[in-house]
Amino acid sequence: GLGAKLWVLVGGVIANYLLGAVLLAWAISLEPSYQEVVTGAPVAAHGSTVETVSDGSPAEALGLRRGDVITAINGVEGPGPDEVVAQVRSADALALEVRRGAETFEVSTPWPLEGAGDPPLLGIQITALVEPVGFLQALPETLAFGVRVIPRMVGGFVSGFAAAVTGARNDDVAGPVGMVNMVSQATRVGLAPVVLLAAVINFSLAVFNLLPIPGLDGGRMLLATVVAARGRPFRPGQEEAIHFIGVMAVLALIVLITVREIGALLAG
Repeated sequence: GLGAKLWVLVGGVIANYLLGAVLLAWAISLEPSYQEVVTGAPVAAHGSTVETVSDGSPAEALGLRRGDVITAINGVEGPGPDEVVAQVRSADALALEVRRGAETFEVSTPWPLEGAGDPPLLGIQITALVEPVGFLQALPETLAFGVRVIPRMVGGFVSGFAAAVTGARNDDVAGPVGMVNMVSQATRVGLAPVVLLAAVINFSLAVFNLLPIPGLDGGRMLLATVVAARGRPFRPGQEEAIHFIGVMAVLALIVLITVREIGALLAG
């Protein structure tokens, strides 16, 4: 029957959706700041973690090291990266409270120091220190997110395909070259960005396969519904021809997107 056929066709979509939700929950458990992807609201910071310290920078002169946590700056408790940057750029003195392992110490200095630049910079890269989020805590949120994001992704695919045909600039859809570039960038940063990217890819595949394009699961579901509605099957070879045209159209779009991405790489 139609119901059984639709259930079989939607199985791959459900598998991609569930895998995307699991991967996104894992990414959030690795990097809690990614919860902003799901909620759309900034995650509350409880300080800033020093990720890198530039050689010869004011931060190095002040004794800051990678892994230090800035728990207060000029009386502001638990400052996020934006607050730290604001204080560094505007204050005439810096008073830092820093946690290093189990030890907490203070760093005070007139500001800016020589070599801080204009606008003044400490010479560090920092990330927000946020409350840890467990995998099981994040999973219900990512499952709901996977459903909420469907209209936005459909709109992105439509605008991306239209841009591929018209030649307009669009960043909503990436081809093979763009995907390789994104994976390469993510692997340089660490595991959490790679897991996040894998989650986005699986959600994208789930939505893409639902599009009513012949050759995709959504197209097969559409034709199965049409057959059930009219009460008779297509003529021999007709349905296969429709799916073939759909597959060729998708492949042509992928080729167009790839050519544009290669052109952008060469131009860059």
